[in-house]
Amino acid sequence: MSDYIPSREAEFLKWVQNISSLCTANKVLWNFPDAELTEFSNTVAEFAAIYATAIGPTASKADILEKNKKKAVLKERVRKFKRRFIDPSIVITDPDRERLKLPITDKKPTPVPPPSTVPDMKFSLPGPRRVDLHFKDFGSDRRAKPKGAIGAVIKYAILPTAPVNQSQLGNSLFTGKSPYHFEFLEEDRSKTVYFAICWQNGKGDQGPWSEIQKAIIP
Repeated sequence: MSDYIPSREAEFLKWVQNISSLCTANKVLWNFPDAELTEFSNTVAEFAAIYATAIGPTASKADILEKNKKKAVLKERVRKFKRRFIDPSIVITDPDRERLKLPITDKKPTPVPPPSTVPDMKFSLPGPRRVDLHFKDFGSDRRAKPKGAIGAVIKYAILPTAPVNQSQLGNSLFTGKSPYHFEFLEEDRSKTVYFAICWQNGKGDQGPWSEIQKAIIP
C-alpha cells in the first residue's frame, strides 16, 4: 500500500493543517487528550512557519535544513497520532476519515481457511532413546509453514502392529517448531513408534493428515 502522506510539501502542509483543524474542532467528540492534541497542533504550526520562510526569497540554507528537520518530526508525529488516537477510535466514522483525508481500513478480519496441504516428515536418530521428527510443507524445499498455519499437530504411539488410521495413535501434541525431539524410555528401545502429522491454523482448524510413518527407537 502506498504512503498516505502527500509527498509534495505544499500538499503535505495543507493536508496536515486540515487534520489539525478537524481534530481540534472535534476533540471532545473524538476524545483526544489535550496534551497530545496540543503537541500535534504546535508541531503543525512550527512547520508551517518555517515552511513559509524556507520558500521565501530570502531563505537561507539553514532555513531549508530547519524546514526539512521539522517536516521529518511532523511526519513522525502525525503517524503516531493517527496510530494511537484515530485508528483505534470507535467514534471516528469512515466519513470522518474521508474528511481527514486518511485511508479507510477494512475492519473485517480476512478469513483464514483451514490448511490444505499435508506436512512432509522424516526422522533422524541422534542418540539412544531419541527420535527427531523433521517436518515441512509437502513439496517445499524450505522448512517454512504454509500460509495461515501456525504449527503442526503430531499424533504418535508405540504399537506392536501398524495402526489403520491416525485415530489409533493415542498421544497428541502441538508444536510450531521443526524438528520436534522425542525422548523415549530405556525399555522402549527397539520398539516401533508410529507418527501422523497435520497443519493447524490459529483458529484450531486442522488440515489433512499425512500418511502414517514409523521409526525404530534407537
